[in-house]
Amino acid sequence: MNKTHPITPDLEALSAEQNLGRTILFETVYGSKLYGCDIEGSDHDIRGVYMPGLYDFLREVKEEVAALEPKADLGFSDDIMYFPAGMFVDQVIRMKSNATEIFFAAIQARASGAEIHPAMNLILDARHDLIIADYAGFVGHARQRAAKYIEGDDSNDMTLQGNKHVLACLQEAAGASLEAPALRIMDVDGLAEKIAEHPAVSRGTNKGGDPVFWINTRQLSENTRIAEALTMTDARLERFRTKLLDAEPKVMFKDLCTSLRMMETAAELMETGHIGFPLPRAEYYRDIRLGKIAREEILAQIDAAQDRAEATVTQGRSPLRAKYTEADHVVVRNKVVAQVRYVALKSLSL
Repeated sequence: MNKTHPITPDLEALSAEQNLGRTILFETVYGSKLYGCDIEGSDHDIRGVYMPGLYDFLREVKEEVAALEPKADLGFSDDIMYFPAGMFVDQVIRMKSNATEIFFAAIQARASGAEIHPAMNLILDARHDLIIADYAGFVGHARQRAAKYIEGDDSNDMTLQGNKHVLACLQEAAGASLEAPALRIMDVDGLAEKIAEHPAVSRGTNKGGDPVFWINTRQLSENTRIAEALTMTDARLERFRTKLLDAEPKVMFKDLCTSLRMMETAAELMETGHIGFPLPRAEYYRDIRLGKIAREEILAQIDAAQDRAEATVTQGRSPLRAKYTEADHVVVRNKVVAQVRYVALKSLSL
């Protein structure tokens, strides 16, 4: 039941409401238990989406991921994460793996007859506008999980290769003169164009309209001074230099399982436009977790799945709509989020 608040609400009182008065739109068990590849001792993760409440509307703060108290009997978890609806929509359009998998878990729950909140239904009904042929988020995350178990330089890791290219361009520009490191990237003739020559690097604008490079899924502002950009890019490359080939098998095979699962999910999504749970190769992923599959074999399958995802998109075979420009992304996001916020406001008794 909605509560009626005074004209000048007491923020302290509002903050004492359960979940700060936020409305849970959808929630699900996540991780290996959603994918069907859990083993004894697997984590029990919960993920979901929430609609802001009056407390959120009255504060001048950014939307925040929150550990809310689940409304359904999903069991105890010490890993709980709920996305605010606006952020969730934005991350689905960007095809971030966590949000996209939650989205399809909700699609599946609705198809199975589960009652879905009207605001969540609005998001799900926008499926053909939100889900696009963009595998970069899945592939980048998958490569990150596997990077430390790959010997030498990984030519298939576009985040690595893109950042190496950017670093080389910046180093060359910085060495041109004593003053060069203090210049912004955009102030050096031809530098931005040279940086964008790599296939993993593109130019666009961020949410504020500022010019940026997209290095796979990471941003670098063209307003950044060369010295700062050098430091930032070198720091991004540091994780690729760390190798853990002698890591504890339990840890290594969990990471490799996650990497392969994400990469094959990306391929399946690009090919079919859908993700279904449990995942098709759930039993095989369980074997990986149990150390039954050799590291080299898993890495070869990760490469093969990435090739599938990329080929499906580049050859125009995906049933999903093409990736948006940043400007179109903002238009689609704002349209869907406005509808959701309208429903949120209607639900408040003021």
